[in-house]
Amino acid sequence: MDYTIGQGRIPRKQITFLELVPLATQILESSEVALNAIRQTYSDVFLDEFQDCTNHQYKLVQLCFGKTPIRTVAVGDTKQKIMGWAGALDGVFIKFAKDFDATSLNLYRNFRSEPLLLRMQNEIVEAMDPLAKMPSELVQGDGGHVEILTFENDDVEAQSVATQVHRWCQEEGISPREIAILVRNNPDQYTRNLTAELERLGIAFRSEQHLQDLSAEPVTQLVIDYLLVVFGNREPDAYLRMMDKLTEGIHNDDEEFDVRDTWRAFLQSEGTAWGSTTAENRSMKRIWEYAKRFLGQLGKERLISLSAEYESDTRLRQVLLDTKNRLSELYAANDDIVKALTLFTDTTSAVRILTIHKSKGLEFDSVVMLGVEEESFWGKDKDEERSVFFVGISRAKSRLLLTHCATRREPENNTGFWKEARHPHEEFIGYAQPFC
Repeated sequence: MDYTIGQGRIPRKQITFLELVPLATQILESSEVALNAIRQTYSDVFLDEFQDCTNHQYKLVQLCFGKTPIRTVAVGDTKQKIMGWAGALDGVFIKFAKDFDATSLNLYRNFRSEPLLLRMQNEIVEAMDPLAKMPSELVQGDGGHVEILTFENDDVEAQSVATQVHRWCQEEGISPREIAILVRNNPDQYTRNLTAELERLGIAFRSEQHLQDLSAEPVTQLVIDYLLVVFGNREPDAYLRMMDKLTEGIHNDDEEFDVRDTWRAFLQSEGTAWGSTTAENRSMKRIWEYAKRFLGQLGKERLISLSAEYESDTRLRQVLLDTKNRLSELYAANDDIVKALTLFTDTTSAVRILTIHKSKGLEFDSVVMLGVEEESFWGKDKDEERSVFFVGISRAKSRLLLTHCATRREPENNTGFWKEARHPHEEFIGYAQPFC
């Protein structure tokens, strides 16, 4: 029986994400065949970001690879332990060294960042873990740029940051994908003004808060490819992806030919209809009518075959609504439906907007960290907040901008706690001041 992963457990149909690892452990504990299959598959195991390993994850790793000849390497940085709230184990490296009879090695050098950025990071390292501080000879040099930007309010902040990003792209030739906007939490609230300014300046951006999942939705991918084929001029990649998906699972050549022929006729008819539509009538409402006709032609059974989650009408409607809303935003900003559709799926030429947690493991030429304020980094665990800040600033290779405002207007329809009056986070700003 196929299972789905969702918010709640449904007997014999669905489990939650948090149950995955314990369930895997339970299966391996009860099945020697399954356990041996895992052990015979791998000669080497590499465990990355191990500082955030939870008790359930450690138990699974130990069950699979402990007391076996399989070479197991765990790598991580205790200064970047930011998942304590999710159950990350304290002292996990000490435990691993004991349980796996492992040799401990300390790595000091960050090969990502320019020297000025390394020296700033070193100040934080000294506060967090003095023994891990990089030797001074490893952080020599003048390369890198650190800047603190102070604003009266988030409107001025948005205008200034967007203007700088525009200059980096246009005058310095920095690729948008090499620029990241990082926030501690609530990126939609913190960047609502900034995204409006980026759109006004024609700078593509990608919010990882929800679009990462949306762009990966099979029905979203299919609808966007279909619209690109209908509205675009020679979109071979979109056409091939769409046809491959529409004929997936068909193993009879004659049947596949008939299916492709039917869809070609449909596409030609829709393309002709769009071509006869005047510019003033190309509204988002009209555009989405094409999507609805495509979905109707596809049929519910074929939609469900894209993902078992689409058996739920609520889930399918929500994905399609999110797709429509995001496309509407892009179309309103660009007034060009083909460009809007291309930006929707383009993951290579857009400024990334994401939380610091989601940035872990990534790197960018230029990083802007918005809202380095007491009201943003307010967690009770000061060590973990310091680790979060360290993760954020260490994403930058060449340039780091830290911003703070005196006032951040509460977003409309905000349902969480929000303070409009803001104060700079003196400790975190203090780490940067000597290097500005």
